[in-house]
Amino acid sequence: MSAYGDGPKGGMLRMDTQIEVISVLSNSPDANEATRAIRLWIESKQRKGKAEQDIIVKLEGMECQFLTSDHTVHGAFHVARQETGLPTSGVLP
Repeated sequence: MSAYGDGPKGGMLRMDTQIEVISVLSNSPDANEATRAIRLWIESKQRKGKAEQDIIVKLEGMECQFLTSDHTVHGAFHVARQETGLPTSGVLP
């Protein structure tokens, strides 16, 4: 069971901050959990009406932090971008 979700405030992480996403990516070996964390973060920004380019810039900043890490994380970023309608990464291979 994940420690985060789409629910209201409470004991669960909401995935609306980069710190929450980075924490999941750094601590979970599960590709599905990593993808979900990134997707929830992107969707939270889209719900708040953030411009697509602003979301992409922040997303690329997170991607840069994981350039040399496990390729599982790279795949999670690629899938989350696809699921949310964002263009492919200009940072990750």
